[in-house]
Amino acid sequence: MRIPISLIIDDGTCVNPMYWSHPEQIHKFIIPNKFTNAFAVLCRRFGVKGKFSVLPIPSGLGRLDDHLNYVPQRHLTGFIKIVREQIAPWFDITPELLTHDAAYNLKNGSLFHVCEDEWVKCAKVPEMIDYLSLAFRILRNVGLTATGVTSPWNTGIHNETEYAEAVGRAYYRVFRRKFTWYFLHCIGQGKPRPPWISWRDRRQGLTVASVPALTDDPFWGTMRQSTEALARRAALRGVDGLITPNGRQGRLRELFDGGYPLIMVTHWQSLFAEGRSAGLDGLEELLVRIDRIFGDRVEWVTLSELAKNALPTRKCKKFQAVRKISAVTGLCAAERPDDGSRGFQPTVSTPRHSRRGAAFEIPRRARPPTVAPRRGWGICAFPGVKTPGYHRQPLRGTSIAQVETF
Repeated sequence: MRIPISLIIDDGTCVNPMYWSHPEQIHKFIIPNKFTNAFAVLCRRFGVKGKFSVLPIPSGLGRLDDHLNYVPQRHLTGFIKIVREQIAPWFDITPELLTHDAAYNLKNGSLFHVCEDEWVKCAKVPEMIDYLSLAFRILRNVGLTATGVTSPWNTGIHNETEYAEAVGRAYYRVFRRKFTWYFLHCIGQGKPRPPWISWRDRRQGLTVASVPALTDDPFWGTMRQSTEALARRAALRGVDGLITPNGRQGRLRELFDGGYPLIMVTHWQSLFAEGRSAGLDGLEELLVRIDRIFGDRVEWVTLSELAKNALPTRKCKKFQAVRKISAVTGLCAAERPDDGSRGFQPTVSTPRHSRRGAAFEIPRRARPPTVAPRRGWGICAFPGVKTPGYHRQPLRGTSIAQVETF
């Protein structure tokens, strides 16, 4: 069964949000539509899917459905056209609140002297619902239908339950749909976590899922380099951190061997790299490696597809990790080693059968000197069987073929 893979693009807009967020630094202001088109072409070439943020009021310059200060209308119209026709068919579109900068005053259209993350921390649920509803409506007015919400910085982390409720109720208010999701958490290191349900109103039937990124931004360092050569080196280092040329190391290898979805994140300004496109070139190298190393063992999906599989009652064969346990070896056969070998096979005693299902005894002498899951294998435990150090998540149920959804 193929592992889901997805790409998150934050801060998408026709201008560089770093220009206003960091005025003490030198940044290019306009992101050419030629760059946006090049990104769309690259994604179509490799079949990339994921999430693409669009700022409804980028940096507080104005509304996308009206005009932006200091930005030619032709440039704005061209950006929206590319996103609507070339990016939206492959990516979920989400607002990143409204400005990704100072909070927007809904009453008079001015800006507060506080950023959106601090405003959300103190806002009440009805205020957040109004705020998010405007974001959904602005995107809908320009022909972009949002499927969820992206949180700028760590917006909502301090009051996530209330924030998730506001996301769900605002989405239902605008689209009359009872399920949505948001992106807030980045788990770039350590133990990954698949998407989960963060809020639910059982009486009204509303459900909100949280979809985390499971990598860091590999191209963030491209913006801080003094020359194009240094920017490209920084991008290549980021790619190596995700997957090395031989495919044996990197965060993506860890996620793949663990059976987790490969959810990557980067930023629009990281790909732009101050006009050098070093991040975009790095993304191309990353996609080449993913295609060469993982091939058809991974499948590109959108974040909304991953979010729906967080529902406990959902049975979607497309994105389930099927882990079949051999009645002889007890090995997990979700993935195969890259070198085609059979991997480590422990000595297993004769299985005991009962009405509750099958159980296996794995003696201590079966443990190898090195952990086999590094090569794509692992041992899954049935209920009541202890296999310390060599099991992934214990499988629920008692049948031989166990299925655990992401």
